[in-house]
Amino acid sequence: MKKQQTNYKGIAVFGAPGSGKTTIAKLFWASFPAAKSIEAFDAIINPATSIKEKLPESEAGFGGNS
Repeated sequence: MKKQQTNYKGIAVFGAPGSGKTTIAKLFWASFPAAKSIEAFDAIINPATSIKEKLPESEAGFGGNS
């Protein structure tokens, strides 16, 4: 199966709490109403940390062929 190439373009906004990330995002959405967004904490960080206790303590515990 041939891997399909995706020409994804995106912007990531990082910063401390209260630094204006949401304000910048709102200004971006006003200029590009078809833009999509995700909240990294909800979409990536929180789900990853929720399985932390279920993961093996070492790479060998994954059972792959290393």
